[in-house]
Amino acid sequence: MNQHREDIFVDIQGYNCSYGYIPKEIAFYDGICCSNYLFKAPFNKNMLSPEDKKIVQWSEEYHGLEWEMGNIELNEIDVILKHVLGFYSSPKIHVKGIEKGNILRKFLQEDYINNIPINREPKLSKFKKIPGCYFHKNINPWHCALTNVKLMYNYKKNYE
Repeated sequence: MNQHREDIFVDIQGYNCSYGYIPKEIAFYDGICCSNYLFKAPFNKNMLSPEDKKIVQWSEEYHGLEWEMGNIELNEIDVILKHVLGFYSSPKIHVKGIEKGNILRKFLQEDYINNIPINREPKLSKFKKIPGCYFHKNINPWHCALTNVKLMYNYKKNYE
């Protein structure tokens, strides 16, 4: 398949808790350039309910990103999306999964977004030889948004 630079692969990781979806990390890759952003916690972890603390703890262990990590205010996500996508004349955004597509649709026009179906084989983990990023603590590499966008690119290039 012939990829072109207007294809942009986006992955977003975060916490799905009683406050709604709280993004923690977003990554972009177009086959050449990649970028990764880590968001600050929107409030102190002690303010979470016991149930939400369990969700956050599970996500911290699964993704290797701690609640306190990050250096960008969460309200900057809109600015980041506009800035990154501003480099492309007619971007086509590829995400894996309906939920992540719906999260991005809150900020972007729907016709930009293409869902890579989750149930397709092979799984992204087949391409697990791509190293993880430095934000994550010794976690399986496909639990990282930056790694996932590179895996999605390889998946689309090889299987679609």
